[in-house]
Amino acid sequence: MSDMSVIVEENALLARIYARLPLDVQMSFTPEQTAALGLATYDPPTPHKVAIRKSFGIFGKRTYVAFFMGFDRRGARQGVLNACADEFRADWRYLLGMLVTLIVIFSTLAAAATTAWYYAADAVGGAYRPVAVEELKPVR
Repeated sequence: MSDMSVIVEENALLARIYARLPLDVQMSFTPEQTAALGLATYDPPTPHKVAIRKSFGIFGKRTYVAFFMGFDRRGARQGVLNACADEFRADWRYLLGMLVTLIVIFSTLAAAATTAWYYAADAVGGAYRPVAVEELKPVR
């Protein structure tokens, strides 16, 4: 039993599974079965100093966001051109995607600004109209 408890305590996922099982089912596992479950559910620790993984549901599908930060252990790249190509791949799909994204952002901002302009003009007395200089001169 001590071997099984060590395996379960070292593996957080296996410990959660065991915590949900009834005691008689926990005791029915042989040490070999527990070891096999431990290997199947083992999640090695990440070498990153910061490792944030969050998953959530959007429109009925599971989506995840991951943020990792740590030292670069990949070593030096061979040649300056290969390093530039690896760091930034500027093929037509990337550029087209960036262009479409910028157009959508600009269009959204223009629509919001136009809407705000119309609401502000309506709040001060109507649509914008040009003002002649004569209208600004004081009446004598």
